[in-house]
Amino acid sequence: MKAKIFFLITLLLFSTSFIVFAQSGMTIRSGGAITVNGNLSITPPAFTCGTPLTDTRDGKIYNTVLIGTQCWFVQNLNIGTKFIGSANQTNNGIIEKYCYNNDDANCAIYGGLYQWDEAMQYVTT
Repeated sequence: MKAKIFFLITLLLFSTSFIVFAQSGMTIRSGGAITVNGNLSITPPAFTCGTPLTDTRDGKIYNTVLIGTQCWFVQNLNIGTKFIGSANQTNNGIIEKYCYNNDDANCAIYGGLYQWDEAMQYVTT
């Protein structure tokens, strides 16, 4: 269940970054093609579940596996700057995460923990 939630959060974060690009002069066409100011067209290679996925924000590599018809991360998402567990994450442009028991080793093993607003990049719609 955790892996599915983290996969969905990651998918939403990637989708949200495309929205930001679209607002800054980039348009996205079906199939993942991106056009920059009408001049440059970039088509990312097709992703195949079962191959590793690299998070371009920090370079971490996540293995994927196909279970039934769904593609899952093998590891939990672990991106961001560690935040002390008693403080609230804030909308400051920095991805903030908690580590269970405030221990970095727990983030390395189990992945980061994120508040809903942080995971949704503070978008309310």
